[in-house]
Amino acid sequence: TAELGADRNTWMKRAGLGPRQYYAMGLTLFIGVFSGVAGVVIPFFGSYFLYDIKQDLVGSLLSEGRVTVAVITWLMISIAFSTAAAFVVLKFAPAAVGSGVPECKTYLNGALYKNLLEKPQFAAAATLALSLSVASDLPVGVESPLMHICASLACLVCKQWQASENRIPRDQRLFVTDRPRIMFITVAAASGLSAAFRSPLGGVVFCFEELATHWNFEVMNRCIIAAAFASIIVCYCMAGQDVEDSTGRHPFDISIVSLESIGHSARIPPIFRMWEIFVLVFIGAVGGVVGATFVGLTSWMSRMRKRIFPDEGGIGARVLEVAFITFIAGFLLVILPNSFDCRELNRREEGAEDDVRVYWVAYDCKPGFFNELASLTMNNKERVLNNLFTGSFVMDFHPQTTLAYAVIIFFLSALTFGSSLPCGVLLPQILIGGAIGRTIGHFLQDNVEKDVAVRFYALMGAAAVLAGTVRMTLSVTVILMELVSSSVMGAPIMVAAMVGKLVGDALSPSFYDTVAENTSLPTLGSVPPASFEDHTVYDVMTELDHGMHFMPVCLSEVEEADFIEQVLTKTEHNGFPVVKDRGADVTLTGLVKRKDLEALIREKEGQVLLNESVNVASVMELSPWSIEESTPAARVYQWFVNMGMRHLVVTIDGTQQVAGIITRHDWYESQINWESEMEAEKEEKRKSQGK
Repeated sequence: TAELGADRNTWMKRAGLGPRQYYAMGLTLFIGVFSGVAGVVIPFFGSYFLYDIKQDLVGSLLSEGRVTVAVITWLMISIAFSTAAAFVVLKFAPAAVGSGVPECKTYLNGALYKNLLEKPQFAAAATLALSLSVASDLPVGVESPLMHICASLACLVCKQWQASENRIPRDQRLFVTDRPRIMFITVAAASGLSAAFRSPLGGVVFCFEELATHWNFEVMNRCIIAAAFASIIVCYCMAGQDVEDSTGRHPFDISIVSLESIGHSARIPPIFRMWEIFVLVFIGAVGGVVGATFVGLTSWMSRMRKRIFPDEGGIGARVLEVAFITFIAGFLLVILPNSFDCRELNRREEGAEDDVRVYWVAYDCKPGFFNELASLTMNNKERVLNNLFTGSFVMDFHPQTTLAYAVIIFFLSALTFGSSLPCGVLLPQILIGGAIGRTIGHFLQDNVEKDVAVRFYALMGAAAVLAGTVRMTLSVTVILMELVSSSVMGAPIMVAAMVGKLVGDALSPSFYDTVAENTSLPTLGSVPPASFEDHTVYDVMTELDHGMHFMPVCLSEVEEADFIEQVLTKTEHNGFPVVKDRGADVTLTGLVKRKDLEALIREKEGQVLLNESVNVASVMELSPWSIEESTPAARVYQWFVNMGMRHLVVTIDGTQQVAGIITRHDWYESQINWESEMEAEKEEKRKSQGK
């Protein structure tokens, strides 16, 4: 038995298995489970429970012909929901405003700011606010705010786990450095987006393409495991346990849109014909223009909001802004359908009246009739997706209806984003693109070829507009393929998305990059700026005056307790180089983090006098990253970003003597200063050439 135990321990060591790996797997599964639960609670509470109560109440009033009372009721309920959401966000979770993608990207980039993810009340406040925002019928997406909520929960779990690790041996601790925390937050972001779209691979690819700075096989595998668990939980809870349930859906059907086939009719074998490639390119170009216009419009509105609503203005004005936006949205979504005539259900539509893929809204029409625009504007977003992506053999929409819907949602999305609400941008862009694509499909059906599938063009339009806004191709393709459960649509979706991205890149920056710039979030780009090419690490270090550089606060391996107390009190640094003797020999031996010093002082409190010594070497990182001062700045910049570092010790060439330390702030300052110098040099050259 002893020999078998020894062989098992040897095998586990060779395989890299141990307590740390078991802890990591358990935490990964836990993240997947709570992401799935969050992906069930928010859509159910917002899109179905609260929204359906409002829709049933207003529908009963409309059926009685009391249109004015129905409109006023809709507006009052919607304004109550949206203003309550804005108040909750501004009071308890200001970081929840917007999509949450730039905030998660900044945190995963290495800027571990507490107000982005670490506030205890953030997840609860953001969950309630997001549910109310969705129920208010504003064009807000659940996907990226849900990702932000899951990332915040993972951050809190990691923080509590790390605090409890003081009781276990150091070699079994999971959070020795910040990298495991960043990894698990990446896992939570992937599983959150997967739960929102029921797209396990889409969430993983989105994090790889947009969010994660540090990516390897371990991160990818944990993202896949958590995303799969989250998607399974959402699909099982949202579809029901029986195949023959009220939705008619299999419990593990991951698609949001219930389609049997999204291609052309069975009489035409290929999914699309060769001449339609030119149509795909055209749709991609239109999507790129629409996406770039949306980016420019939201950026302009963001700058205007800063002028109208300064930070010190309080929350009252921001809540009133949300109420005003909700009133405009209610007018367009509820009153405008009154200008559209009731249309009688044709024979195909009457047969599809009980189809789970079709969601009619009669508005004030008599039985057997329905309102086309109200079927799009007065439905929750998941039902609208099904209506847009349903073939004309089930449901017909006139081109002017889908075009009017696209214009309404485009305007309202640009107006809503940037207000004091959690609002994702992916789902609204899919709706805008789907309506535009369906309009183009109807035009081709009426003027070119009667046997084309309008829902095919709806899907292509969604891919083009989404890629033209967020400038991603692979994740857009995967998300939409899983959205409709059709792998054969990969090639045409990729064509439309690629063209949309290229056209969008030629017209404006990416949506998320623009938001990060407008909100002044300190994100380091993946590629070093051109201004770094002619500089070294020595130039990046903080200067005091006339070339003299700032010497960081160093600690000896054995340090006086009163000096440590003084350092913790008078500085806000998160890392301190450890040297042999700060007074005589500044040879680098390690790096100690602020939280470890604080824990060490707490442990020794009451046991040592302030003038006695503390063993700093017992809690320091033994092999910290360091770089020589003559190393090119561009090379070190890439290391710094890819590793998600917060600080990097700089040593004198050829020695291990501490010369300085580089933080994220130093990179920002250097980029600003050197780009200003480059602009000044270019201006001087232009002036000299002019003379």
